[in-house]
Amino acid sequence: MPSVRIVSTIGPALRVREPRGRHERLVGLAISIAVLMAIVVSAQERHESRLAVTLIARDFPFASYLSAVHAKISERLEPSAIPGKQPVVAFDIERDGRVTALSIEVSSGKRDYDAVVLRAITAAGPFAPLPVEFNAALVHVRLSAEWSRPPSMKP
Repeated sequence: MPSVRIVSTIGPALRVREPRGRHERLVGLAISIAVLMAIVVSAQERHESRLAVTLIARDFPFASYLSAVHAKISERLEPSAIPGKQPVVAFDIERDGRVTALSIEVSSGKRDYDAVVLRAITAAGPFAPLPVEFNAALVHVRLSAEWSRPPSMKP
């Protein structure tokens, strides 16, 4: 049987003692299992909760380019994303890949979070230069996101 230690706090001091009887060992083991299960469920929910980012660029038929832009933005945005209403952001990608005209079209309602999203997009750039087959000087991109939660977390 695995060794179980019962930890109890007394004021600022921490005391660890070996369990005395079989009942105490079983209770300690049950508590340990419950704590581990809670950690696993929490980690799964964090992993399953995710930000679904959508990029829209009209009259821009280069899906692989947009996919690369999407990946760079999502990589920087996902760690700082918070559940709730997400901002809608507009920006241009210049021919050389620079991000310009970055603005919030629809706010999340949290100014600090809107700023986090803008910084994530700025940090993702510059992107690769626009494809040579694309004749315009820039492409206008609209980013929207939705926080998706697993069914166990939905209200």
